[in-house]
Amino acid sequence: MADLSNNPGLDERAAACAGNSRRILNIAQKYWHLFSSPAAKTRMLAMLEKEIQGRDAELLSFLCQIYLETGRAGEALKIAESIVLSAPSRARGYMLRGQALLATGNAEAAGRDMDTAYKIAPADEDIIVSRANVLLSVGRAADAKDMFASAIARSSGNANAWVGQ
Repeated sequence: MADLSNNPGLDERAAACAGNSRRILNIAQKYWHLFSSPAAKTRMLAMLEKEIQGRDAELLSFLCQIYLETGRAGEALKIAESIVLSAPSRARGYMLRGQALLATGNAEAAGRDMDTAYKIAPADEDIIVSRANVLLSVGRAADAKDMFASAIARSSGNANAWVGQ
């Protein structure tokens, strides 16, 4: 992995894109997993956090996922709440809030959100796998296995479904 923590080009790109949440999101999605140092990831998070005032749903979703990946479940939950409030008909918001709730130890509420997400978008593989993970966490292994199998049937290349399976 590249260590981009001292990459001035990233700062220049971020400054040039300030206020353009789409361009900031594109940079973040392109480079997030290339960072090897915590300092670089911290800088990228700061760049994303500056842009959340625009309330771009895709940017908020990405930021929420990053918070979940980095163990910042409380912050992820706040972002997910705002996604659900601003777009209650979008399944991804419920899925992200469910993941954040599960990460904060509220499996029951996570299950409700995953059920809502699944009702809105029953063919979304990410939602199917996330719902299966919640089912697994509450001891419903047989139901979770069926959900993982459903995700695999939709796409045999879904690594998250295979890992859960």
